[in-house]
Amino acid sequence: VKEIMPDVIAYSITTGKQKFYLKLNNDLKKHFKFFALFGGPHCTFFPEFISEKGVDAICKGEGELAVGELLKKLGNKEDITNIHNIDVKIDGHIHRNPLRNKVEDLDTLPFPDRELTSRYASYRKAHVRYILTGRGCPYNCTYCFNHSYNKLYAGKGKMLRQRSVDNVIGELKQIKKNNAPRRFQFVDDTFILDKKWVIEFCKRYRKEIKLPFICYARVNLINEDIIKALSHAGCITLLFAIESGNEQIRNTVLKRNISEDQIV
Repeated sequence: VKEIMPDVIAYSITTGKQKFYLKLNNDLKKHFKFFALFGGPHCTFFPEFISEKGVDAICKGEGELAVGELLKKLGNKEDITNIHNIDVKIDGHIHRNPLRNKVEDLDTLPFPDRELTSRYASYRKAHVRYILTGRGCPYNCTYCFNHSYNKLYAGKGKMLRQRSVDNVIGELKQIKKNNAPRRFQFVDDTFILDKKWVIEFCKRYRKEIKLPFICYARVNLINEDIIKALSHAGCITLLFAIESGNEQIRNTVLKRNISEDQIV
């Protein structure tokens, strides 16, 4: 921080880590002057975090467009009190703002700039690279954030959004060229939600990427066509959660809505 002297320091935080990053931020503020922006799941579901000492702003929900707008306005010394998704604290007064619509077309977002982390050996030499091909989940498992997230974003765009096969293949080719990974891991909550998309993707992946990969699934969505497509494309591990062997806990408490027969 001393070397770079940033104007803004931004933290993406999950619940449970917020105290660590709050202390880190306030320790830094004793020595440097900067704008402290916090985002991620904790700020999305607990926006009262804006009240904490040393927090200048929080970003709720999707951050790409909101943070871009905030940085542009900070750079131009414009008013930052009315940016959707961003709550700001100025001279102790909090300015709260509503959520903007979700990013409808995920292909419009640039690929993550992995060169920012490739300067560090532990990232540069990593054998696995992680990819997200879509956003959203239609299920309401009680322990997961998705049902609450869907309520927050009600009326603000489609629940499920999927990048095009072309777009994902383009990112994979870029990573393969620049980072030479041994395998990929798709971190979508449920990679196989759209059967037609999965089968088209697997055909392209087998021809153009040719690396082993791992993805997440739900047992009630698995069928012979999907398994064949994944297997032929190079899927080496398919991860799915049972959560509980007890049907009442699994379906009544956790709302998994998955039968024992489907699991077997």
